[in-house]
Amino acid sequence: MEVTLHSRESEEAVIGSVLINPEVYGECAALISPADFFFLRNRAIWKACGDLFGSKRDIDFITIGELTKGEDIETSYLVELMGRSPNTYNARSYAETILDKSRRRRQVDIANKIASGAHNGGVNIANIMGDLIGTTDLKKKSERLADGLSKYFDHISERFANPKEVWGIPTTYKDFDRSTGGLHKGHSLMISGAPGAGKSILAAAIILKSAQQGAAWAVYSLEMSKHDLINRWVGMLTGLSEDKLSSGTFKEDKWSLITQAIEELESLPIYVNDTPRLTTTDISADLSKIQTEMSIDAICVDYLEILGDHADNKNEATGLKSTRFREICREKNLAGLVIQSMTKEGIGAATGGITQATKNGDKGKKSFASAQSAMIGVSGPAGVMHDADTIFMLVVDPEDITGRTIAALPAKKRHGNGMKRAIRFTWHEQAPLLIPADKEITFKPNY
Repeated sequence: MEVTLHSRESEEAVIGSVLINPEVYGECAALISPADFFFLRNRAIWKACGDLFGSKRDIDFITIGELTKGEDIETSYLVELMGRSPNTYNARSYAETILDKSRRRRQVDIANKIASGAHNGGVNIANIMGDLIGTTDLKKKSERLADGLSKYFDHISERFANPKEVWGIPTTYKDFDRSTGGLHKGHSLMISGAPGAGKSILAAAIILKSAQQGAAWAVYSLEMSKHDLINRWVGMLTGLSEDKLSSGTFKEDKWSLITQAIEELESLPIYVNDTPRLTTTDISADLSKIQTEMSIDAICVDYLEILGDHADNKNEATGLKSTRFREICREKNLAGLVIQSMTKEGIGAATGGITQATKNGDKGKKSFASAQSAMIGVSGPAGVMHDADTIFMLVVDPEDITGRTIAALPAKKRHGNGMKRAIRFTWHEQAPLLIPADKEITFKPNY
């Protein structure tokens, strides 16, 4: 079946998406350029969008109209395009279709060059191969190993001059930092586990504790509202439960702690977006906008499963979300923290492994093995486990009959000191906070 080498619908839909929500432009522009558009007036409009974006001007049908005078583009056409975008969440998908069509057109051009060369003196194979490579999905060509050695030497020299046990972004959870070396830019950490094990609370504490050390965060809270997240952080800083803060049943003498907590939160470099069903395209576009205002060190998505990216089925959608989250971390050089659910099978494997380890008196080795077994219980396809650089599984420690001890099992680690034993936390008596088990609180609370 012959495939059409252009898509008017996709070209109009991606422009319409940008006119409706200019924040998606950055993600789409990373995929397509004006030359990828087949229709000339759409090409001129996309070029105008790029000029406006580059000069930090608003992208709308009025500013685009000003830049496209003489291109036979009427304002009515631009307004009409806004109605031809079924869903701005699919902007990246429209851009991918445009890119695919553009590559196919270039491949036809290359085939014509081959045919013409064969009839007229021969084909320059090297040039043809170069042209063909330009039509692939390869974003970065292979480089000689030697090309990276100088940069590596500088990196190691800097580390030797400033040796640190924690060379990434410190969370100030000492055992966690010793185990991982901190959070690392360009890499992602996944926290998975049973419902109620404290995944989101641990993530919120990591964000708050590292922000207190100066790390700048972009937090995408798809499950909790910004208000509830602030309430949780105030609870962490004051030692008050979320219920007491929400109900107003705290004692009057706690007001000073609350105001101190609010003042501290106001000073921290944390951005929060609590829009439900955000897609990875939305997140990438939002990050591009934030990074024009300030430097960001890390990103958190809570949680992966409820991102709005679509695919043919749930498993494919989860795999797509995971891969794109990893790409965002690498392309924008951010440390990534993502929360993901665990199936019943995974919970059983992890919990059972801890119990068996205790019986055998070999908690470190066995708990690591149980975590690796439990990785099969991470929701989604196997690719989700491969995308994350580090994975910790949280389960309620079955050896603690009070249910207050949480074990974080290192299922996969790309950094750190090789320590494979479980890291144990216990719930704070009131606050929504996990603290190192059998240790003093290493947090910097106001109480």
